[in-house]
Amino acid sequence: MPAAGTFDIAVRLAATTTGKSVRLIIDGVSSPLLAAPSAGWQSWGDAVWTNRTLTAGNHVVRLHMETGDTNVNYIEFRQLN
Repeated sequence: MPAAGTFDIAVRLAATTTGKSVRLIIDGVSSPLLAAPSAGWQSWGDAVWTNRTLTAGNHVVRLHMETGDTNVNYIEFRQLN
């Protein structure tokens, strides 16, 4: 992160069946389960981890596939302040 701040972190996901999810882990802190929309492999939707405060500098970001069968497009950090 070039600057400290509070972020909504969106993961763009798609799945063909219900109940598919991922989890973000940033510097060892886990997000709640982020559910994928279930309208098809190319029917994208954002699952968002809201109000996450991060310091300036480097961070370790991991994406854990909780259930598998989930299509991931990107992760976006949206600064709130």
